[in-house]
Amino acid sequence: MRSPVTRRALVAASILIAALCAASCQRNDRGETNVLVIGAQPRITDPASGALTEPQAVLLANVAQGLVAFDPSGQIIPGLAERWNVTDDGLSYIFRLQTAKWPDGRKITAQQVARLLRRQISARSNNALKDTLGAIDEITPMTDRVIEISLTAPRPHLLQLLAQPEFAIVSENQGSGPFAISPKSKPDALLLRRSVTSLDDDLTTQEDVILGGRPAPDAIKAFIAGETELVLGGTFADLAYARSADLPKTALRFDPAMGLFGLVPARGSGPVADLAFRRLLSQAIDRQALIDALNVPGLLPRATILEPGLDGVPSPVAPPWMSTPIDQRRATLSAAAERMIGRLDAPVIRIALPDSPGRKSCSAAWRATGERSASKLRMRKREAPPT
Repeated sequence: MRSPVTRRALVAASILIAALCAASCQRNDRGETNVLVIGAQPRITDPASGALTEPQAVLLANVAQGLVAFDPSGQIIPGLAERWNVTDDGLSYIFRLQTAKWPDGRKITAQQVARLLRRQISARSNNALKDTLGAIDEITPMTDRVIEISLTAPRPHLLQLLAQPEFAIVSENQGSGPFAISPKSKPDALLLRRSVTSLDDDLTTQEDVILGGRPAPDAIKAFIAGETELVLGGTFADLAYARSADLPKTALRFDPAMGLFGLVPARGSGPVADLAFRRLLSQAIDRQALIDALNVPGLLPRATILEPGLDGVPSPVAPPWMSTPIDQRRATLSAAAERMIGRLDAPVIRIALPDSPGRKSCSAAWRATGERSASKLRMRKREAPPT
């Protein structure tokens, strides 16, 4: 089984562009902000081609904005759309585009944006978030600067979804801003550039960001050495690198959008193909032990895909057994496992974890879960590359 951490919660995304803007106040002597993302060197990509890596998501969030965007506090602000209206029944969103151009100077039109958004949610698209927009009925350009999105049912979190990098407006490897990739970029370091005009004194200034990607150990070393002002990305697999580094006390920040640490079956056969078995296994996991191993501030155990408290989304209902401490439910789990499995040999659940220092923190918790869980279940870990 694979044990991934979701990169991004459904309606409360990482504030990627805000992070870059926040770093701009710590520019180096050349007037640039150096930013590293944990992972491969970012390249602009079409979200319809598949799930985005963290470096790709960071790049798209800055050079290919969607209709709307996030501000530093996670609130929705204008992106390509300068304003929008929502009908009282919540079934129609009308966006008015700001005047904008592609990097090659062509005007960005509502017809282009509508076509690109329709492509992201089409049957042929591999966009990782397209199913979340299943309520969209039509995307219609009304004029050169006005788009209407019609829904078959209200979706209160539609704007938060449209602000995700998966719905960035990209055409022929060209982004829609606000930053543009400079021709002066190097293979291992993209130069992102934008012009900002002050409304008070009509003064235009230029902001430059050098964006690169490196493995977690190298990125953290670069931060300590003062070679970069900001490091983004990483999962539980990389956390141990930061924990062991000599970082300033307030340097390590955690995304307020909490991902779900869960198990994903690697195949459709075997014990985990049985829904009742998966429910039993879910109840046997010591979630608190995993959270204690990660030691992430504010992270709480849960058994629902969405976290509670999301704007416009009803709080998910936790299963009744979550209110019972795991020590008190083990006897019931053992009896249920005995009835389910009977005289058969106990199935072995193998859990694949990435080969990284972060694996060691979680391995002990998984091992303890297997040793203390229902007697008929045995858990083993094995090393595996991240998935």
